[in-house]
Amino acid sequence: MKYFCLLVAFGFWISIVIRDVFYACLFIMAFSLFLMCRFKRKFIVIIWALFTASFLAYINKPVKEPEPGQYMIYEIKPKYCLARKDNVSIIVYGIEDPEYYDVYKINEFEKVNTIKNIGQFVFEEYLHKQSIYYSANVSRYMYVKTEDSIKNDIYNHLKNRRNANYYLSSFYGIRNEDVSTILMNLGLPILGVISMLRKFLLRIFSKNNSEIILFLLVILYGGVFTFTPSLVRITLFLLGRIVFSKWEYQLSFSTILFLMILPGFATEFIFLFPVCAMLTYRFCHDLFKRIFLIRILLMAFQFIYFHSVDLILFLGFSILRKLNSLMFFISLASLFYEPILTFILDIYDGFIMYLPTLVINYAPGFLFVIAIFWLIYEIYNGCRFVCPLCICIIMIFCSDYLNPFFNVYMLDIGQGDCTLIVEPFLRSTVMIDCGQNLYRDNVEEIIDPFLKAHHISKLDVLILTHEDFDHSGGLEALKEKVEIKQIVQTSDQKVNVDYPFFSLLEDRKSDNENDNSVISYFIYDGIRYLWTGDAGVEIEEQLMKEYPKLKVDVLKLGHHGSSTSSSYTFLKEIQPQLGLISVGANNRYGHPDNEVVSNCDKLNIDLLMTKDVGMIHIFTFKGIAFFRTQTGLFGILES
Repeated sequence: MKYFCLLVAFGFWISIVIRDVFYACLFIMAFSLFLMCRFKRKFIVIIWALFTASFLAYINKPVKEPEPGQYMIYEIKPKYCLARKDNVSIIVYGIEDPEYYDVYKINEFEKVNTIKNIGQFVFEEYLHKQSIYYSANVSRYMYVKTEDSIKNDIYNHLKNRRNANYYLSSFYGIRNEDVSTILMNLGLPILGVISMLRKFLLRIFSKNNSEIILFLLVILYGGVFTFTPSLVRITLFLLGRIVFSKWEYQLSFSTILFLMILPGFATEFIFLFPVCAMLTYRFCHDLFKRIFLIRILLMAFQFIYFHSVDLILFLGFSILRKLNSLMFFISLASLFYEPILTFILDIYDGFIMYLPTLVINYAPGFLFVIAIFWLIYEIYNGCRFVCPLCICIIMIFCSDYLNPFFNVYMLDIGQGDCTLIVEPFLRSTVMIDCGQNLYRDNVEEIIDPFLKAHHISKLDVLILTHEDFDHSGGLEALKEKVEIKQIVQTSDQKVNVDYPFFSLLEDRKSDNENDNSVISYFIYDGIRYLWTGDAGVEIEEQLMKEYPKLKVDVLKLGHHGSSTSSSYTFLKEIQPQLGLISVGANNRYGHPDNEVVSNCDKLNIDLLMTKDVGMIHIFTFKGIAFFRTQTGLFGILES
């Protein structure tokens, strides 16, 4: 009976994670039967089941499209704002100097569609978790008015002060590019301040009164500045401590409330790690084991969510968090005498900037999660944990060298091309194109983090199909990040790998730059791949003449699905099972062409486009071929 409420909260969390109403209801029925049989509380279980099913139906209702009208800014970020009208929120771009409660008249919207790569932060998903599905571009003439409020007065006062960047970063989370990565990873200082304030208040007031005072202070802070998901979680946990005396009820109550307010964050780091840490603290009574387990959990969560761990920050997190919290108090004092903050900030920034970094990169899979559970179990029970610990360490440092699959990753870089081909056991790495973008550094933000997460520090071959910026624009930036042994830019250059890899039509000459694209044809595990760059229909005709028996299983359609490539005759001749198109959402070229898409449909070619499904990953082993996408599509290719 002791942990009934915890199991109810756990069941509610699982139901939210499943999200699909049908499968979630099946789980609710099964879990309800378990609770009834185990705890004999039929009435409470029935109420819980009905409430959970109703809540799931509510949060899974069809997305409401925004209607034209006046939208009010309620949250400000460095490059965008969030606005609301009639409980419908949108993301707004184009405001140069936004203020809280600015009102704009907006008439046109478009669905949010951002870069989506497996294992990387996906802004679109982050917005969906906040029930934001549409965006709008706003210009100055759309401005209507600004509503008067204390919150906006304080924001305007802070942003016009000498140390505005620090105030906006610390109080609102509005960080510019100059902010240290360490400071960003420490989060808002208020999160550490709350812990320090609680310890201070407990020395003066009773436990319950301390919790009430702290709860009111947090509410006041969130109202004046901003309620981040982390601050919402802390606020609800404080409320749980006020309402209930037993920790089981506190945790269950705050967990259910958090999931009701922010159901999209049910699987996020900011919720799962604190809950796991609390459970560890309560169930593990040995101090050494408790500290060890929480540290292991923290490292595991950082690898799973961020694919990297900064050892300096990891080991010194407590000290750095306290220093950051101390700076928060100093910043409050500096509002009355700003030279104090300026002097101390210079010292603090110098200290943070000169801290060494020792980053371990790793993109974990399901086996790593199993190994972590095994390790935690062994430590908790006081058994020998050397074996699971060694397995975890080996997986962190050697997993990619032990990977027996042939992997083809077509990264989502928007309107451009970048494909990474990795041989089993990391024997060789080949990249086809490294396109750049005028508004985003693809190498810095997408390609290099992906390579680091998979322990790739060198490329055996970089193939640049042609000189267009969206195909080869990242060359110089990529050279600074990784060692490149061979750069292939013409069709007569051989690709130095130990499996069949050919550049087709070596002697081809054309006045059209696109038609001179390097055409790559490679075979592994019986699966045949063809990458044609931006080559057009004329080159496709030459391919059919030169290689009359050319057959393909996976085709990356030429020129981003443009009508200048991928003719019906060519597609019918080579008969690919799977067609890939690397293309940006809402691109100004109108790619892909509707006729090309229609032709693929007529020929039963399964078509995947990065603008829809994000990154596409094909992996094969001994003639068995699979594919998956960032959005969760999964399939099997016939060998």
